[in-house]
Amino acid sequence: MKLVRILSTAFMIAATALPVFAQGSLTFSYDTGTGDKAKWGTLKKENYDVAIRIDDANLVGKQIKSVTVPFESTADLSDFTVWLSKELTLETVDGVKQNVPDITSVDAVVENNQLLVTFAEPYTITDEGVYVGYSFKVDNLTGDTSYPIIVSSETNPNGLYLHTSRTYRSWEAKSESLGAVSVMTVELSGDFYENSVGIYAFGEQNSEAGKTGEAKLTLVQNGSSVVNSIDFSYEVAGQEGTGHYDFAEPMAAQYDKKQEITLPIPAVAEVGSYPLTFTVTKVNGADNTNVLASATATLNVMPFIPVHRPLLEEYTGMWCGYCPRGFVGLELMNEKYPDLFVGVSYHNGDILEIMPVTEYPNNVPGFPDAWLDRVHETDAYHGDSNNGYGFAMDDVYLARAAEVAPASVDVEADWTDDAQQTVNVTATVTFVKDVSDVDYRMAYILVADDLHGEGADWLQSNYFSGNTNYADSEGMDIFVNGGSTVEGLHFNDVAVMTSDIGGIAGSLPSEMKTATPATHTYRFDIANALNTSGEPIIQDKSKLRVVAVLIDAVTGEVLNSNKCSVGGNIGTGIGATEARTGEIKSVEYFDASGRRVSTPAGGLYIKRIEYSDGSVNTSKVVLK
Repeated sequence: MKLVRILSTAFMIAATALPVFAQGSLTFSYDTGTGDKAKWGTLKKENYDVAIRIDDANLVGKQIKSVTVPFESTADLSDFTVWLSKELTLETVDGVKQNVPDITSVDAVVENNQLLVTFAEPYTITDEGVYVGYSFKVDNLTGDTSYPIIVSSETNPNGLYLHTSRTYRSWEAKSESLGAVSVMTVELSGDFYENSVGIYAFGEQNSEAGKTGEAKLTLVQNGSSVVNSIDFSYEVAGQEGTGHYDFAEPMAAQYDKKQEITLPIPAVAEVGSYPLTFTVTKVNGADNTNVLASATATLNVMPFIPVHRPLLEEYTGMWCGYCPRGFVGLELMNEKYPDLFVGVSYHNGDILEIMPVTEYPNNVPGFPDAWLDRVHETDAYHGDSNNGYGFAMDDVYLARAAEVAPASVDVEADWTDDAQQTVNVTATVTFVKDVSDVDYRMAYILVADDLHGEGADWLQSNYFSGNTNYADSEGMDIFVNGGSTVEGLHFNDVAVMTSDIGGIAGSLPSEMKTATPATHTYRFDIANALNTSGEPIIQDKSKLRVVAVLIDAVTGEVLNSNKCSVGGNIGTGIGATEARTGEIKSVEYFDASGRRVSTPAGGLYIKRIEYSDGSVNTSKVVLK
């Protein structure tokens, strides 16, 4: 499980009218909707006690009416209770420590794998706070009862307390260490704001000069009414305006429920940083009563927004029985995101190995392994998800790609002679802001596709054979239905040569100006493309690509990357490269200093094409 990153927020208290209360009810849960669901357990046959703590001054005087707890399955579980307690207390009975609630404990009704208790007398929350919990017994250990608790990948100090009869023999607060909270919900009654929505998270935003942009805000629900719409106002760079937003999926009446939305940012002509303020003025057409209705963040207006292509480096081997999921993961990423995804596969202990583990760009404690931009360890198939057996690599990759890269990376590669023995690579890096006193470097990886062969050297070990857990997992059927080894695979994205893997010293200047391209060239000698046994590794020269990598040599982090075919397409990173659906609206040229040129002569230029559908394509061209 991974922690959910919450963006930093600068809040402004909005002037509001006197709050309007109404008698009603809403639900409370630490599962606010920003995390992924997962199953958790001790893998033991034992008794479980699970609790959350409600300790919010805004909820003092409200009443707890009922508690609901979902399960994946309640088969082979028994003795379900729901309870309330001021303290978490254990007493030893027959040599076993048992939970002893000091307020109430009620046998739970189990329907459709869900516990539900409605208290005959609702409990009024005091300023001491209250623990709300449930307990059950594992009768038989199965796949489901090994992980009986459903959690969400969020953290809150009060979000998950655990005690079990064999593993956790005293009460422990586990949210921070497990990166999870309980998904139980508590129904509250009392006087609540009817329409109350605050801005919970609103971090730095980015847009391109002269163009409308989009801002992402996370809203928080504090009212007793389901939220179907909001009205908002904004202020930035001397511009003020209002707007209306209808929710495709209404926000439930759940206390502290979070939901991310996207609102338009008006075009700002000049490059720079500006305060951007949004205010939620109305909820469902009524005045918003939330004191956090307004928030301010920084808007960075850039000359262009680079396409951010994170680098996924996978570490694998044909001897490794769990490595097939990485093989499938990269294939799916290339299929789903052919223009965006940049992946490299480093082999170990087989015919495609080109370097020992000690020379890998990352520390690889075991196989399979994968790293995103050399700073985030992940799984090439599951990504960061512990939710079942499905493909989720694109979730973590797209989240990283959504972050604005400091520079674009363009790359082109071609043969230097008809014999196709040397590849000449040219990379162009263009920053969105001035940088100075930096040690940024370029690195290059020559990648081959469609590597295959016959015989024992090309057999892929397969531990997924007959594994029904992966029977419905995307792309895994060839391995689930295959034997203990699989033959006939064609390996793609395989690293066959690299430059200095950590970046070439001096490849980029220590100071670079905004929108001013910096160019670097490198050559690969194909004769040196050998595996660790000294054998040639390239099979088809028409199926070679070059990956260009921009690296911060101080931190080792990959800042951006790009790819191109050798002798084929040029990889561009300035602006989007997705397919265009409109006709060409305008064509502009910019020189190496970023200045627009009305009549370009011979030389290197940046060509910017704007289409009638609003999309833009920017590429590097040489005019003669």
